Amino acid sequence: MLNKLIFKKILKPLLIELFFFILYTFCIAMIPYMNKMLFDRGFSGGVRVVFHLGIIYLLLIAGSALFQYISQLFEWHTDRQFSLALKNRIFNQLYETRPYLYQTENAGEYVSYIDNNVPAIMEEYVEAIIDMIKSVFQIFIYGAILFIFIDYRIALIVLCSSSISIFVPKLTAKKIAWKRKYYLKTLGEYISKITDLFKGNSGLDAESKQAVQKYHGVILEKTEGSKFQWGKFKTLTNILNGFVMDWVSLVTFLGIGILYIRGEITIGDGVATFGYIESFIYPIKYILNDINAINSSSEVFKEIERFLFPKNKEVYEEINFQRIKNIEFKNVSVKRGSFELKNFSYVFKNDKAYALIGHSGSGKSTLLQLLSGKIKADSGRILINGIEVTDTMDLIAMKYFSIIEQDPYIFSQTFTDNVSNFGAYSMENVDDKIQELPQEMITKVQNTDSVKLSGGEKQVLSLIKSSLSGKKVFLFDEVTSAIDIKNRAFVRTFIKQLDSSIRIEVIHDEDLREFDEIIEFDGGDSE
Repeated sequence: MLNKLIFKKILKPLLIELFFFILYTFCIAMIPYMNKMLFDRGFSGGVRVVFHLGIIYLLLIAGSALFQYISQLFEWHTDRQFSLALKNRIFNQLYETRPYLYQTENAGEYVSYIDNNVPAIMEEYVEAIIDMIKSVFQIFIYGAILFIFIDYRIALIVLCSSSISIFVPKLTAKKIAWKRKYYLKTLGEYISKITDLFKGNSGLDAESKQAVQKYHGVILEKTEGSKFQWGKFKTLTNILNGFVMDWVSLVTFLGIGILYIRGEITIGDGVATFGYIESFIYPIKYILNDINAINSSSEVFKEIERFLFPKNKEVYEEINFQRIKNIEFKNVSVKRGSFELKNFSYVFKNDKAYALIGHSGSGKSTLLQLLSGKIKADSGRILINGIEVTDTMDLIAMKYFSIIEQDPYIFSQTFTDNVSNFGAYSMENVDDKIQELPQEMITKVQNTDSVKLSGGEKQVLSLIKSSLSGKKVFLFDEVTSAIDIKNRAFVRTFIKQLDSSIRIEVIHDEDLREFDEIIEFDGGDSE
């Protein structure tokens, strides 16, 4: 299926690329024939014949240059279409992955997927297939010219001696594919780990930094070691391929010598054939290298194919709610490590605000994760408006809930892109919505580079985004914890005035009087 997706997107530029490549190859293939004509007829025909041959030679060179340029230009078009199609497909698939599944990998490995695996597929699979097609055309054209214009026996010698080449890739296919896959796996892990190390750099003392540098050296050594092992085996396969090419050259050399000694070919035939050996042998070499490249990238290709076209894709009927009137938990239990939320039952009702309180690790955030669908319940049922949604809470939350974590992620983009989620939410009347917030705070959030915002400013920006989302159910995890005391009251007023049907907040040290109901957690139990 991935093959179909790829070649459907690149078919048009690919056909143009191949058409002009054939014209280019024909021009190049005729040049050794000009050498034959020079030795067989030119010297005996005088300056005029040599001059005519020179004009034809010039036209062949000019044609080859023009056709090669056009072919390579469309080769870039092919590359562009491939990258657009596959990177967009992978990115969209990742963004559409259900939240509880998306978290099974981290961002660094997803970046590696696009940054490393896609180029590997292009360079060592798609381009290898295209190069093989080109090489087949070259062999056909060179073989036809050798057969028709030079000597059919020489053509047969070259073709027969080349037949050994089909067995070489089979010797190395599985091992080179495994080593390539293992290298890309370790590279993805390395990118993920150094991303984590860079994020945690700022709070480390000198001794810790030295320990981290030592740890980085270990994981870097593992990554580069896997690359070296793959490269070492790839070098061996290239040497084997080179030996096959030398074998073809040797057999052709001996064949030409014997035929010439017997007087069965002319000097021109010999000169032309030696010119063709390079042109004929290199396509064979490219085919061998391309087969090795395809074998090397086959596991990566299969991995992307499994990701884009899963065999057992979960399909759920979409449930639509005009308004969420209640969210009911019935004996829900979930265990994470040593913590367990046991038999939690509760009904969150319309037009109410709920405070979740309790000591750290008591289960408040676990409940929010169940509501947001980031984790699944081990047992029990979750219902919305009386309809069970236990297995689809992540899809429900994505569509109907506005969720803010204690340390919300802010894109490294403009204020407008962040609060509107890149235009998904309307910015109309945004000034009216945020008038309860201090102007000084709004000005700073709007004009400061998003990566330089403080924790409290990120929380404010996320609250503004929630107000624009149009959603009516709000799940907040200590959304004012990093906001300074003098501005917190303004922010609490802003939160209370949000157009919500159900608001559920994990809070600490806040005035509980603004909430309709308070749920206290104590080590997995609630009251």
